[in-house]
Amino acid sequence: MKTVKELSEATDIIDKCKDDGNSTLRELIKITEENKEISGKVSKVIDETSKATEKISSASEMIQSISDQTNLLALMRRLRRQEQEKRVGFCGSCR
Repeated sequence: MKTVKELSEATDIIDKCKDDGNSTLRELIKITEENKEISGKVSKVIDETSKATEKISSASEMIQSISDQTNLLALMRRLRRQEQEKRVGFCGSCR
């Protein structure tokens, strides 16, 4: 049979293990809450980055459109110039 002293020692060990477990559980709860907060912040940054990416994409498309229009205008100008040179050359040979 176990003596009262041995039972008391076992009870003390169980109480210490219980206290350690409760302490660990409180720490885990605290860490989980911090992770939840950080995850929310990360999610917000990802959303903002996504919106910024959409704006950049839109601006890039606008720049490409302006570039295409500029290139078309330059091509039209060059074709007109060539046409004018042909007319001047043709008229010059008629004289």
